[in-house]
Amino acid sequence: MNTTITSILSVKVASWNNQCGHRNTSLFLADAFAPKPIPQHAPLEMSFWYDITNLYALLMDCMPYFLRSSDYYQNFHLKPCCDMAPTRSLLEIMKDCQVINENEVRNTKVFINAIREIRSCFCHNKPMLSFNQYKVNQGIGTHSQNWAVFPHLRTNSEALFDYKEAYRLLFSESRKVFALLDRAVNQMCESATEDDIYSWSQSIAAWYLGSSDIISRCLVSYYHSKSFKSKMGYQLREWNKCLSVNSLIEIARLQGMTIEEFICKYLNELTDTIYDYHKVATPEQVLPFFFNDIL
Repeated sequence: MNTTITSILSVKVASWNNQCGHRNTSLFLADAFAPKPIPQHAPLEMSFWYDITNLYALLMDCMPYFLRSSDYYQNFHLKPCCDMAPTRSLLEIMKDCQVINENEVRNTKVFINAIREIRSCFCHNKPMLSFNQYKVNQGIGTHSQNWAVFPHLRTNSEALFDYKEAYRLLFSESRKVFALLDRAVNQMCESATEDDIYSWSQSIAAWYLGSSDIISRCLVSYYHSKSFKSKMGYQLREWNKCLSVNSLIEIARLQGMTIEEFICKYLNELTDTIYDYHKVATPEQVLPFFFNDIL
């Protein structure tokens, strides 16, 4: 195939991030997107699964704050602990700024849910009986396609899955989402107020604080930095706990707080760090400064 969804994505993400950076140097849409390259002359079936995997990586790994608000930590809802309202997802911010409408929000969400469902079959060995065909029909479409006969889901060897039709549907719906993001990012960068940009920064901050993976990897970087070596606030044994999978929970405990209280207390501080940062505010750039201030 000459043009794949992945080849389009690589160009689009660079363009979106560049536009965001021109509006505010700290902003971006997607962090560290590194799509898996599709082998040259790959058959259609291989291109389909590569594109599904790369779409998921972009939407769920590199920009989950696009869909998710701040009331999460490691996929669990946080308990309310203060008067501060949950941050909005970027999708909600865009709707409130009237650069997208309610119907477009719905269509984007069902598309992403379909990508997640299809990927779960390929990457998580999802059993046939638990495959949610309705999600895929709703988000990608059906036409003459029968999504229930993926090769690893079919109940007999004669059932065939039409990868050509599946790819046509996937390509068509993906292009619609790309066009929506083209327009929404452009309008946000042109017309958003400073309050809107601050809310955008806050949604990124909430993502960082809600991700154990991001916190853990940045704590490791900070632990080996000169800034940490010049501070003696924590003993090595305590730091080994902080570097565990529940690192932010451990930091909160060491400060006598629950994870909810910790995020409630420090969300705005991290937001300020991101909003005022003079370079792209990736986790590896801003979190060491944040750790240095709070530890």
